[in-house]
Amino acid sequence: MKYKTEIQLRKYINKPLWMVRIFFKKLLFKLHIRRVSFCKECGIDVRDFDVMDTQWNRVFKYNKGKNTLCWNCYCDYEYLSK
Repeated sequence: MKYKTEIQLRKYINKPLWMVRIFFKKLLFKLHIRRVSFCKECGIDVRDFDVMDTQWNRVFKYNKGKNTLCWNCYCDYEYLSK
């Protein structure tokens, strides 16, 4: 299986779980119970990482403007944007 196909399949299969996770994290954030950043694609907590602006701008255009990504989602989008 090609890596591009694997990424797309994983996103398709996990999308319902990710949407539930993102919903609860947004709810907790709005209720001021939780203040930790989370990935807007899959919903897991985010650690800081640094990338060059040119690479981020390319990924930002491809991921439909989601401004907070975990490292795994960033790497997937970077691969898909090539």
